[in-house]
Amino acid sequence: MRRRAALLLPLGVAACAAAAAFVETRDSGTMPLPVMPGLVVPEVALPLTLPDRDSTTALAQEALRRAIGERPAADPAPDGALLLQAAARGLPRVVRLSVVHAETVPGGLFGAATVTVAIRLRVLEVRTGWVVGEATFRRTSRSGEDIAAAIEALAAGLLA
Repeated sequence: MRRRAALLLPLGVAACAAAAAFVETRDSGTMPLPVMPGLVVPEVALPLTLPDRDSTTALAQEALRRAIGERPAADPAPDGALLLQAAARGLPRVVRLSVVHAETVPGGLFGAATVTVAIRLRVLEVRTGWVVGEATFRRTSRSGEDIAAAIEALAAGLLA
C-alpha cells in the first residue's frame, strides 16, 4: 500500500500544479466602448489598509504608464482642468483610469498565487463636460503573472 501511495503522490502534485492557468475579467457599470481617442489620466487610489501600499502604488503607476504607451496623457487634476487640456489638444474625451484594488493571495503549497486587480474607468465628454460612462473592471488571474502585469494587461485592454 505504501508503494502505491508513493507512486501516485508525484502525479497528484503535478495535477495540482498544472491546473493553475485561469484569467477572468468582470465589469460593473455602464461604459460606451471604445473609449479612445481621448486624454488618458492615470491614477492610483489604493486603500490605506493595504500592508505594502507604497510599493504596490509604485508598481501600479509604472504599469499604467506602460499600458498607456504613446497615447496623450495628463497628470491627475480636477475635471475642469482636464477638460480644458483635452480641448486644447483637440481630443473629444477625458479617460480617467484609477487603480482601486491590487493584491496577491498565495496559492498554498502546490497552487499558483491569485492576483486580483481592479481599475475604475471614468469617461468625460469634452464638448458637454458630462460623464458619459463609469465602470469598475476587475481582473482575477491564476496564470503566474504579477500585479504589474495584471494591471498593464487590464489597462491596455480597456484602452484598445
